[in-house]
Amino acid sequence: MVTQDGGHGLPTVATAAGVAAVAVGTHISNTTHWSTEETKLLIKTWGDHRDEFAEIKRNLSVWNKVLEKLLNAGFFRTVEQCRNRWKFLESKYKTAAQEIHSAGRTTWEFFGDMDVAKNGSAR
Repeated sequence: MVTQDGGHGLPTVATAAGVAAVAVGTHISNTTHWSTEETKLLIKTWGDHRDEFAEIKRNLSVWNKVLEKLLNAGFFRTVEQCRNRWKFLESKYKTAAQEIHSAGRTTWEFFGDMDVAKNGSAR
């Protein structure tokens, strides 16, 4: 289980002993840059939990599941960073969808991934 540590916003993972910890030497990214691989994993994982996000208004528990997947893949972010990235991606997705509607295509690299995550299948 992933939690936010005592107001510091650091992701922690429950260990087998039940103690929450961030690995020694772990780098928590404070930068705004997200790699393509990290972004694709965020999109896919959000899509895996799409129904939960739709059903739950206070969705911190669902974001913790997304965060846990990122942490397990070696991407160290906070729930707030994931939420902010997702909001940015949703905004770009809407713009790209409008491009498709008006011009018939988009060049945004994450459009297909976002389409699958949000709708269950690509257009």
